[in-house]
Amino acid sequence: MLVGHSYAGQVVTSVADAVPHRIRRRIYLDAFVGRDGEAAIDLLPEQVAHHYRESVAGPGFGWLVPVRSLEVLGVTSEEDLDWLRPRLTPHPWLTYTQPLALTGAVDGVPATFVECTDWMRVFQPQAERAEAAGWPVLTVPTGHEAMVTAPEALAKALVDAAEHSLQKQ
Repeated sequence: MLVGHSYAGQVVTSVADAVPHRIRRRIYLDAFVGRDGEAAIDLLPEQVAHHYRESVAGPGFGWLVPVRSLEVLGVTSEEDLDWLRPRLTPHPWLTYTQPLALTGAVDGVPATFVECTDWMRVFQPQAERAEAAGWPVLTVPTGHEAMVTAPEALAKALVDAAEHSLQKQ
C-alpha cells in the first residue's frame, strides 16, 4: 500500500503509474486525485487556489506556498499545535503547477480515499471523484491533519483499506 496525504496524492498517482506492479493499493488521505494533465492547483476550489496564488506572490517570495494555518486545517489542541508548528515548512510552488504526465498504468492499481470531514473539506470534490470512479471512500471525523488529531481513527481507516485490498485478491 502507498499512502499519500494532501498534495502527496499527486505523488501517489505518479508512483503508481510508474511502478504499478509494486503497489497493491493506493490510499489517498484527504488528498488530490489528479488525472493526466492535471496540476494540483487545478484541483483546489477556486477560492482556495486564489488564496494560494496570492500567498505565493506575497510572503512566498514567488516560489513557496507559505505554511497554512493549523487552526484552519482543524488542529485545535494546544499540545498538537505546539508539536506541529516547529515541524512545518513551506511547500515549493512549482509542484502545485506541474501537471501529471500519466501512461494510464495507474488505473490498474486499486485505490481507496479517506476523507477528513471535520474541517472546511477542501478535498470533498476529490472524495466525490474517487466515489464516482468506484473507489471505497472512508471518512475520519477530524481535521485535515488526521495523523496528529485522530491517529487511532486514521489507523482504523488504513487497516480497513488494507483488509479491503486483501479481500479483493
